[in-house]
Amino acid sequence: MTISFLRNLSAWLAIAWLGACAHSLYGQGTGWVTFEKCPVMVEHHFEIPAQERGFLKTLTVELNQSVAANELLAELDTDLAELELQMAQLERALAEELARDESDVKFQQLALQQVEAELASHRSISNSVSESEIRRLTLGVEQAKLSLVRATHVHRRALSEVKLKAAAVEVAQLRLTRRRIVAPCSGVVTAIRIHPGQSLEAGQTILEIEDLEQLVIDRLIPTAQVNVANLVGCEVRVDLEQAEGAMLRLAGQITSYDPHVSSSGLVRVHARVKNIQQDGHWALLPGREVTMHVAQGSDRSVQAKASIRPAERIR
Repeated sequence: MTISFLRNLSAWLAIAWLGACAHSLYGQGTGWVTFEKCPVMVEHHFEIPAQERGFLKTLTVELNQSVAANELLAELDTDLAELELQMAQLERALAEELARDESDVKFQQLALQQVEAELASHRSISNSVSESEIRRLTLGVEQAKLSLVRATHVHRRALSEVKLKAAAVEVAQLRLTRRRIVAPCSGVVTAIRIHPGQSLEAGQTILEIEDLEQLVIDRLIPTAQVNVANLVGCEVRVDLEQAEGAMLRLAGQITSYDPHVSSSGLVRVHARVKNIQQDGHWALLPGREVTMHVAQGSDRSVQAKASIRPAERIR
C-alpha cells in the first residue's frame, strides 16, 4: 500500500513540476503552450570520408571553422590520378582516329560491285563463256560479300572501342574529382582526424561536420498540456536570450513524437528549428537551453496562412 502510494505521489510530482514549466504565452485560451529549459541538439552529424586511397595533400579548413555547402575541405595527392586521366584521353583519341577510318569498308564495297558487275556481264554472254568461269565469278561475289561483312564488323568494333575509351576517361575524371573533398552541407568543423602528409584508405574519416542550420529540440512534455493527435506539424517559436537581456525568436515546427507515453503521462517531442547567422556566427548553439512555445488548437490552423519570419527580435 505504501509503495503504491509513493509511486503515485512520484508520478504526480513529475507532472506537477513539468506543468509548472508550461504556461500560456499570450494568456489563457490563446492556444500557445510554453516550455522552459528545452535542450538544443544537433540533428545532422557528418563524418567526411576519403573516397580514394592516397595521401592527404592539403587541408583547407580548421577546427571549429564554419563552412558552406560544396566548399573545398581537403584534397588528396593527384599526380597519379592526373596521369591516368591523360592516358585515358590519349587512348580515346587513338580509338576515335581508328573509328574515322572507313577506307577498308569502302574498298570492300567497290570490290563487291566490280565482281557483281563482271558476273552480270558474263551471264549476259553465257553462250560464249564457260560454266566454270561463271562458277568462279559467283564464288568471287560471295567472297566479296564476306569481306565486306568482316570490314563492317571491324569498323563497328572500332566505334564500340571509342565508347569504351570515352567511359574510361569519365572514370578517370571521376577518380580525380573524388580526390577533392567538399562539404555536403553548411556547418561547423567539429573534428579533424587526418592531417596533411598522412596516408589514408578509402572510407577513412578525414573530418567531421555538424549542421547548425537546422537544430532539434528534444523535450518531455505532459500529455495534458498538448493535443498529441495534432502535434506533428505544429508551429514552434523558440526564445533565445542574448547579450544585455535582448531576446531573439526563431521559428520551427514539431516533426515527430515518440509513440510511447511514460507511466508519468509524459511524451517526448522533437522540434526542428531554423537557425540564423549573426556576424558570421550561428545564433543558436547545441547544448543551450531555450524557451519553446508550441501552437495548439485554433492557432495551428491559422499559422499555415500566416507569414512567419525565420527570426525576429523581441524587446
